[in-house]
Amino acid sequence: MKITIKLLALFFIFQVSSSVQASGKWVTKKKTVPILECINRDFLNLLDSIFIQDKYCPYYSDSLWLSIRILHYPDRNEIFQLAFETGPESQKSIFLANKPIGYFKIAKHICFIYFNIPKSLFSATKRNHIFHYKEYVPPKKLKKGEIPLIISSDDDSFSSWIYDFNGNRFKLLERNLCQ
Repeated sequence: MKITIKLLALFFIFQVSSSVQASGKWVTKKKTVPILECINRDFLNLLDSIFIQDKYCPYYSDSLWLSIRILHYPDRNEIFQLAFETGPESQKSIFLANKPIGYFKIAKHICFIYFNIPKSLFSATKRNHIFHYKEYVPPKKLKKGEIPLIISSDDDSFSSWIYDFNGNRFKLLERNLCQ
């Protein structure tokens, strides 16, 4: 009787895993991202305060990841909007699939930069880093506007901050903790 139950359990696990494989697959990709050096002390202090606030979120770890979308106001000279979002390393594929243009580390935290690199905040280095991540490939070609169903148990919590940056001054516009 015990052998039959074990065989049925193994058969069930095999059937479930093969049906999951048939519905699409995860492929390993790599992305080369330029390494940046943060040169602005006020910006580093701002990042420290963001990580301190995020310590109270359930997903926080010492190796938290941060995306920094830097948008330039087209009608204002050298004024940027900085949108910060933190998340766990388990969201690596999201951070990398969004095409970062640079990254740097602060402590064990990895910070990705998107869209613009203000010269008053960062200097470029001649070094790059290769990140490996997994991306879902659906089983068939999707029609325009069709979205594949991807079931994931990863934590999708995050916190966000939006600042205006003007002449080395940061002005907080919005803050959302542990969404």
